[in-house]
Amino acid sequence: MKFINSKIIIILVLLILLVVGFDLYLINKKGNSSESEKKPVKENKLTAVNKELKELAYDNYIYSYLVQGDVKTSDGYVTVEGITYYAVDDEVLKDINTLEDISALVERLFDGALVSMYLNYFNDEQYNNYIYTDNHLYVKKGSGICHTIAQYDEDIMRFEEGNGENGDKLVVMDEIVVRAVEIDGKYYTTAIEFNCID
Repeated sequence: MKFINSKIIIILVLLILLVVGFDLYLINKKGNSSESEKKPVKENKLTAVNKELKELAYDNYIYSYLVQGDVKTSDGYVTVEGITYYAVDDEVLKDINTLEDISALVERLFDGALVSMYLNYFNDEQYNNYIYTDNHLYVKKGSGICHTIAQYDEDIMRFEEGNGENGDKLVVMDEIVVRAVEIDGKYYTTAIEFNCID
């Protein structure tokens, strides 16, 4: 009888240990899952900022290419007031089809008075000038054409904190540095550094 009571006591102790162990396991699992649920929120916010900065860096590249790049053209051309413009036929500019597309790009890049300043580059003889006619975009290449523009490359892209003077955030690729400042919850670039290699 003593042996049976000892067995019962041992079984009860094991059951209690098993229940306590299982409860601790559930508590620990719940604690870890709530921590893992919190982490993605921070990562998602960081990812959203980085996504916005990537788009800003891409727009910076397209703007530099539009202004100073050796834009590829087709055989088509128009002559306006004695100036010949050639039909734009460039894969890099596949999303830029009108003068409104160019304006929208500049407005995404800059805030306030900088918009008109950076649109004026398209009126300077040194840079590419564009017209839109007959449902097509045409370019007169500027005198300061850059034959090799530093390429946009997400594989080598990194994000850094700015020092406030040059921007809140920096997007860095080999020859490209995009300086971004946050204004009213949106990032804009503080200045375009033309990314001409040669």
